Amino acid sequence: MADVDDREVMTHSERVDYIINKGCEYFGMEKSELISACGTRNNKHRVKRYIALALYTKTETTMGTIGFMLGFGSNLGVSGALKKIKEELSDDFYGENRTKEVYNELLSYLNL
Repeated sequence: MADVDDREVMTHSERVDYIINKGCEYFGMEKSELISACGTRNNKHRVKRYIALALYTKTETTMGTIGFMLGFGSNLGVSGALKKIKEELSDDFYGENRTKEVYNELLSYLNL
């Protein structure tokens, strides 16, 4: 994989691997743990949402590929996860501000 300072010249697959691996590192989770099946109301699924959004917005990866790599059941699972986290990040959402903080910290950690 390209050096961390050379992220601009990473291939698409290197960038995707970088985001998944560093995302798992940030959340203190093994990659195998992340891709295993989980319910929608646990912390693992929340982590999947953050990483899926980073992949979707920072790479040209399709929802189907993201779903396969992160262990979502289908495109519908990825679509729902992205919709949920985008709602939480929007200014119109009156929920928890912690989602914005965590996502911004993740992007900062990834240096993207």
